[in-house]
Amino acid sequence: MSTSYEIDITMSPDSVQKLKQQGCSLLAFKAVKTQVSNGAPTVWVSASNFLTSTSLSWEASYSAYISAQTIKNQVTINTNTNVSADLGYNVLVDQYGNLSTNTNGAQGTISIINQAATPYTTGVSQYSDNGGMQPLCALPLNGNFMGQVTPIEKVLLVFSTGIINTGTVLYSISSAGMLIDLTGVNNRGVAFDINTGWDAQGAAWAKQIAPNVALSPLLITQN
Repeated sequence: MSTSYEIDITMSPDSVQKLKQQGCSLLAFKAVKTQVSNGAPTVWVSASNFLTSTSLSWEASYSAYISAQTIKNQVTINTNTNVSADLGYNVLVDQYGNLSTNTNGAQGTISIINQAATPYTTGVSQYSDNGGMQPLCALPLNGNFMGQVTPIEKVLLVFSTGIINTGTVLYSISSAGMLIDLTGVNNRGVAFDINTGWDAQGAAWAKQIAPNVALSPLLITQN
């Protein structure tokens, strides 16, 4: 059975009302570690059904994908070509773009090995109860190259105006967010207010993120 995690978010009725009146969605991004450069984070969870008490929960359950799309800001990556893969798996991309796996990969990471000359966009998806299996990142995968991706238990939460699809590449966010570290634990609790923003009572595991900060350095750690 895979490990489960949860972040509990509390808000006042006034904040919930104003967020919904303004057409806001709760977005979540999840961090990864990789040796691949020039990657971008993608929206992992996008939810408009938040209440005064809302839980974001997920499991250590993964898949890997490839896509023919180019990585660009606000492009929604198509991850329909995918395969289930756990940490320690190799994901092999053959000359036709078909995916297969074996368990001979490097421990603690997912290795995506392109055996063809065709370049792709690739990444890892992770399961959440709030949206199913959705991508965490979009990374370039050159022909005859390998990319290794390790999901990290750090989650960035932010409210954004409008509906933004999961899998959408975003290089920055227009409102303040909070980066929450769940390393070594399974649950965190935070609060949000429409005017004062995110609050974790000064906890060391929570970091305030200003609007328009570049997301890639926050969410994609280079090996």
